Amino acid sequence: MLEKIKSTFKTSASKNSVKNKLISYSLMWMGLGVMIIFLMSYLVLSVPEISNIFIRIANEFWIILLIVNMALILGLSFFAQRLSLKMLILMYIVFILVEGLFLSTTLYYFGFGVDNNNGIKNLFLLFLAPSSIFIVMGFLGWFQIFDFSKIAPFLFFATIGLIIFSILLLFFGGPRAEKWYSLFGIIIFSLWIGFDIWWIQRTATEIESSGNSNEELVRIGLIFGIRLFIDFVNLLIYFARLIR
Repeated sequence: MLEKIKSTFKTSASKNSVKNKLISYSLMWMGLGVMIIFLMSYLVLSVPEISNIFIRIANEFWIILLIVNMALILGLSFFAQRLSLKMLILMYIVFILVEGLFLSTTLYYFGFGVDNNNGIKNLFLLFLAPSSIFIVMGFLGWFQIFDFSKIAPFLFFATIGLIIFSILLLFFGGPRAEKWYSLFGIIIFSLWIGFDIWWIQRTATEIESSGNSNEELVRIGLIFGIRLFIDFVNLLIYFARLIR
């Protein structure tokens, strides 16, 4: 009887260990990306010399950067399982730097720049808003308070609708339409965060008995970290559009 209790306790501890490791790795990689883009944005918005360099690079090479960015998104989305861990990490670092360049220059154009006395203060508040949403939605997803699998089809089609909305804004844009577009984007990517955290929990449950190595857990955590990073950046941009 005692041995059975010990065995049950060890199994439960092992399951919790896998879950804790997977969410820790996911948040670690996501946090690395957020930290880098925050530092890049801070430097661009607070140091005129750096902002001039970044703006020049973004203006002169935006097509190349856009192609590289899209290629990295596709590569990280469809070939992550086939790449070596080192290559996956390298691609993620490059992706973070490209995203940081786009984000920092976008925030500059949105009015968070060095000429705005409240620019740096608003930058902190801007990062605080999606961080707060991330905590709330992460809590709902991780503890399975809400079954996010039920809204997976909605999220897919809503994201497509968001893309169509952005195209229509180019021709029929206006202040009111811009606000609705931003609010719609905030809602969609807030739900994506909850879904991805929920998915991490489900994935951890599925691989508990498969005996994955620690390196494989790092890889899976990195893949989820990339997804969470993309969710966070999009949420950040929509907040910036809303309050600019």
